[in-house]
Amino acid sequence: SAADDVPMHIIVGYAPGGAADSLARIYAEQLRQDGQGTVIVENRPGASARLALDYVKRSKPDGKTIFIGPSPLFTIF
Repeated sequence: SAADDVPMHIIVGYAPGGAADSLARIYAEQLRQDGQGTVIVENRPGASARLALDYVKRSKPDGKTIFIGPSPLFTIF
């Protein structure tokens, strides 16, 4: 179906190359192997990952956008 063709996005609140980015890429590969289709890792660093969180909060609520960032942001928002 058309919904299955929509790629999944993993939004990382930090620059490429760090621990969160590495975790996101491992997770993306596992999702691909599990049949989730295209999985894109997007790094959106800045404001202690708040920019990435705000992006995810505004994304379409279709389950295709995942946030990886610090746990304190989850308790604030």
